[in-house]
Amino acid sequence: MRVVLIATLLLFVLPGCQRGSTPPATSTVGNTAAPSAPANPVSAEKPSGFFSMFTSKPEQAAPDLGDFKIVSVTLGNAVDAEQQVPVERSVFGKNDRIYAAVLSTGSHQGLKLSARWTTADGQLVAETEQPLVPTSATVTTFSLRNGEPWPAGKYQLAVSIDQQVQRTIPFEIR
Repeated sequence: MRVVLIATLLLFVLPGCQRGSTPPATSTVGNTAAPSAPANPVSAEKPSGFFSMFTSKPEQAAPDLGDFKIVSVTLGNAVDAEQQVPVERSVFGKNDRIYAAVLSTGSHQGLKLSARWTTADGQLVAETEQPLVPTSATVTTFSLRNGEPWPAGKYQLAVSIDQQVQRTIPFEIR
C-alpha cells in the first residue's frame, strides 16, 4: 500500500520539478493562403497505458472540423515568399531560427491553431496560438527564435487544433 501511495505522489510531484534552465524564446505566427496539396491522414496523440489514468486530463470532445484538416507540418530554418519551408530539416544549429509551416486544407467557421514547443522532458519553451477562419488551402507559419544559443538536445513541436494535438514533430539542436 505504501508503494502505491509513494508512486502516486511522485506522479503528481515530479512533473512540477524542472531539470534545468532553458533560455527564454520568442515565437511568431504568420498565415497565408496556399495552393492545394495532397491529403494525409491526421494522427491524434492520445495517452495510453496504466499511468495515463493518473496523468491524462478527462477526454475532451473532438472538435468538429468539417472538411478542414492538417495536411503537413514542415520544420526548417527559412520560409519562402508563400511562407512555406522550402527545405525540411529535423536538426538545427544552436543559433538557428526555427520555422514550422502548417499546411491545411478545407474551410471552417473558426478554430484556433496552436504550436507548443517543448524540450524532450516536456519543459515548455514557447507556445503560440493563431485564430483561423480558413476558406481554402492555407499555410500557417510559426517561428521560434532564441536571444542566446539554443542548448543542445532534443525538442518537439506539438501542433493542435482547438487544444487537441494533431501532430507531434521531434527535432534536435546540435
